[in-house]
Amino acid sequence: EDPDFLTSAEKESVVVQSKITGDYVLYFTPKSGKPRDYPSMVRRARRPRVHERVALDPNCPFCPGNEDKCSLEIARLNGAQWSARCFLNRFPILHDLDDPNPNRARGKMEVIVSGRKHNECLAQYSSRHLFALIKFWRDRYETLFLLDQTEHVTMFVNHGQRAGGSLQHAHLQTVALGFVPPRLHNFFLSCDCALCTPTIPPQKIVYENECCRAFADVAPYSGTIFITPKRCQPRISMASEVELRAFAKTLKNVVRSSYSCYDDPDFNLSIFNAPKSCSSSFHWFATYVPHLSEDCSCAMVQYGLACSAMSPERAASALRDHTVAFSSSISSSDSSSSSDEADNE
Repeated sequence: EDPDFLTSAEKESVVVQSKITGDYVLYFTPKSGKPRDYPSMVRRARRPRVHERVALDPNCPFCPGNEDKCSLEIARLNGAQWSARCFLNRFPILHDLDDPNPNRARGKMEVIVSGRKHNECLAQYSSRHLFALIKFWRDRYETLFLLDQTEHVTMFVNHGQRAGGSLQHAHLQTVALGFVPPRLHNFFLSCDCALCTPTIPPQKIVYENECCRAFADVAPYSGTIFITPKRCQPRISMASEVELRAFAKTLKNVVRSSYSCYDDPDFNLSIFNAPKSCSSSFHWFATYVPHLSEDCSCAMVQYGLACSAMSPERAASALRDHTVAFSSSISSSDSSSSSDEADNE
């Protein structure tokens, strides 16, 4: 078992390896009184919180009425009054999957607008909508995975500028790759599944239900939360309806707690699945990475490994201490769209 490496005063700095990803992280206790003269990086100076935006932005290409500003639609949920829609990324960074040049990075990039309202994101969506959205996303993953040229499919969300987002309106991305990213081989070639550990220390648990759990563990980015199904299976496409609903419920708990705890932080959400070439056992999982006020990931340049002042126990505790219920000022006042329903529906 991993030691509670920041629970004693004599263990102020320690290097720990993640059993899940293989990454090494230097955890340290920050010293008080450190002088600073750079401007504050507080999120409020960069953008309003999601629920403070207008519900419909006429200049946003993802808002209803601006569908013609996007690429040709591939699929949608709920007909004319769509609740989510999918189309090709108009600004791909990859060459076409069928490009004959083997030296080129090839892929197919899709975007899913995850809701109609400009002032809602994953944290505000109802349980029903989030579950339908996860199934829609899973279906797009499976479609791309089955393409002959696909070797791997990545699924992610870039929320906010610090996370790599270019548009504010909430959206997901699914990318079929004609290659497998080398760093991911650490996951796929491992014979031992660290995610199948029957028990996780309670101080690292954020939320748990019958089929899924969210917990903090050693990770290069402060505040990282792992969201994992309890049944070991290589791809999200193999999850049952019950397991997908449990995953959606767990994700909802994490993003809502984080929205409250960190005041709508920029974040990356990634879902990791096994590539086609993976013949060993693999356990699909997701990571939620909030970009907090001071990101120490740049230590990769100076030290060759990530540094973090937030232990997994502290990251889990921070979210556990925040209720998942929004106040009426944050929840949507329009009950006709994605208003909140009970978590136990």
